[in-house]
Formats: sequence, C-alpha cells, structure tokens
Amino acid sequence: MERKHVLVAFGDIRGFTSFTRRAINSPEDKRNLIKAVYAEFGRLDHHPYYVKYTGDGFMVILELGKGSDPDRFRNFLSDVYDVTINVNGIVNSMYPRPDGFRVRVTSGIAFKICE
Repeated sequence: MERKHVLVAFGDIRGFTSFTRRAINSPEDKRNLIKAVYAEFGRLDHHPYYVKYTGDGFMVILELGKGSDPDRFRNFLSDVYDVTINVNGIVNSMYPRPDGFRVRVTSGIAFKICE
C-alpha cells in the first residue's frame, strides 16, 4: 500500500430518491434521466481521473504528484464544474424534477493498493 495525495469530487442528484418514488414518474423517465446524466459523467473518463459511478452520482479522484501543480487543480475543478452545469441543465429540463445536482470537493491523503 502507498500513501497518495488526492483531490476528490463527490457529486449526486439532490432529491433523487423521492423523485424515483413519485407515482407520476414512469420507469422510462427515470431511465432516460440516468442515461443522460451518465453520458455527462462519461466526459470525465477521458481525463487522467478515476471515475466511480454511484447510482445517481459519482466520485472522481485525481492522484496528485509530489509537487503542487496549479494547472492540474484548475483543470480538475473546471472539468467537474462543466459536468455539474450540464447535469443541472438536464435535471432542470424535467418536470417534475429532482432538486438539482450538487458537488463537494476535498483533498487529502488516501491509501492506494499496489499489486
């Protein structure tokens, strides 16, 4: 195991569970929402990030090197922001709709299992 400095973003659809339980929302509405949202999440797969899909959200991890590189931080935040804006557009185009999409970002040390 190695200790790594990481930058992590957690995003999810607010009110998704109550949205899925509403009788007015058909299974097709739910499926179409998730397909559109996952297509946006997929935009992060083309960068040097590890993306974990978590149902109605994601966890995106950027492993940082030894030195600080402001461009990597800025690119990470910019990419996550772009996806957030696009997912909020998808969610806001629905009626009735969930409460939006939120993202939290943190950094710290994590353990990486190396084989």
